[in-house]
Amino acid sequence: MDLRRPHQLWLPKERVNKHVKVDHEYNLKQLAIYKNSFAAQSKFWIDVAVLDRLYYKNYNQHRHFHRFRRTAEARRLLKRFKHLAVDLVIRDFYTMFWNNNVTDSKKPWTSVPTREFCEYTMRKLIAASVVLDKLQVVLVEIYREYTTLLHLQHFVSMAFVHIGVCARLYTLARKWNSDFKDCYTMIHDWLDSFPLGSNKASGNVCTENTMTQERQNALQWTENRISFAKPAHFEFHLVHGHDEQRPLDNARDQLSNLAIPFDSFSAMPVGDDEDDLGIAV
Repeated sequence: MDLRRPHQLWLPKERVNKHVKVDHEYNLKQLAIYKNSFAAQSKFWIDVAVLDRLYYKNYNQHRHFHRFRRTAEARRLLKRFKHLAVDLVIRDFYTMFWNNNVTDSKKPWTSVPTREFCEYTMRKLIAASVVLDKLQVVLVEIYREYTTLLHLQHFVSMAFVHIGVCARLYTLARKWNSDFKDCYTMIHDWLDSFPLGSNKASGNVCTENTMTQERQNALQWTENRISFAKPAHFEFHLVHGHDEQRPLDNARDQLSNLAIPFDSFSAMPVGDDEDDLGIAV
């Protein structure tokens, strides 16, 4: 997806397509709400800072563990999301109605953004939504890993902090993603009223369902994560092994009633991709 900023950003107000029935004043008020909301996500970035601090504080001791690599993956996704700077893009989109001048935003609007800049903003929203979808999957995995660690009573204080941070980040990311979708829909319905900045520009690239399609394509990345679909990990087995042992005990009792030696079943060969506990390796 092309995320390059277009050259022509705004045009005079008179270039608005008057044949498209759009309430510009209402949409501007909604856009101002989104702009202020995206810029006021301090709770999200505070939790990101806490996660960074946990990473650097425990890097030397825990860097080889599987759970810690999940934390590193979440940090990479958060850096990618921060690099997109969606809050600044929405702020710039808002100021295009005043010739890209922030100080004039309280006056009547005198210009409009070009259609190319609208699609640039929509593509940024799509990219941010996809990153947040992936982040939520990784946060669930981290939560599971440290819940297992908490059951084992290992590094209890660190596990509690990771669980709390991941839960808050997941909730805030989900709310933010919902706002991105609503903002994308509003800009798409507004798009046809804006003029093209260049005669060489093509038609609309971002359709009404583009964000949904891109997020569905990203779901394939989620399905390929085995630990998310079936978290079969050695520590998971240590904690929940007693739950898996009950069906074996019941089977042993049933076979004993049938006078069939249970040991004959234990001699059956095990596949190359499983260990003695039946857990995939």
